[in-house]
Amino acid sequence: MRRTTLRTGSVAGLCATAIPTASAAAGFVVVRPPATDRHWAPLTPEKWEFTAGQVLMTDRGVPPEGPCRPFQYAIVRKGPESGSLSLTGEIRIDEPVTRNGRDVVLIFNFQSRTRFYYAHLSQDNTIYPHHGIFVVDDADRGPHRRPVGRHHRRPTHHRRHRLARRPPRLPRRDG
Repeated sequence: MRRTTLRTGSVAGLCATAIPTASAAAGFVVVRPPATDRHWAPLTPEKWEFTAGQVLMTDRGVPPEGPCRPFQYAIVRKGPESGSLSLTGEIRIDEPVTRNGRDVVLIFNFQSRTRFYYAHLSQDNTIYPHHGIFVVDDADRGPHRRPVGRHHRRPTHHRRHRLARRPPRLPRRDG
């Protein structure tokens, strides 16, 4: 069984530091969601466990119907709307490095299952589409076309990488 661990908690955890949008009060907001199903919304709940202060993906996702996008993820149920975001966390993948599909996606600016941004960090550093910031906008995922910065090294298991920028808002659609 594949077990992908996203640890959360007070010591080692997922932490988002956000600058609120112009309509909100100025300042920083820190979000540290507890590792419970009340605070996290997995795409497929039966593939996840919340135990010992950790959010655990226990099985691989399957390709969803519709636009090409990540197969499996869990989002934080409630948090502030932000204009800029810095995300830190401890992520552990309990699979041998010889196994394919050891990827991590960090979802942000989530509006629906077919409208969001994500940073994709992959074990496969030979193909460009597996590294970068992408947008899913009711169509197959595509690269976020605006430059992220001057740091273009491929993510590796022994380097820390910072993906921080302000994503453009996806236009709201009535419906």
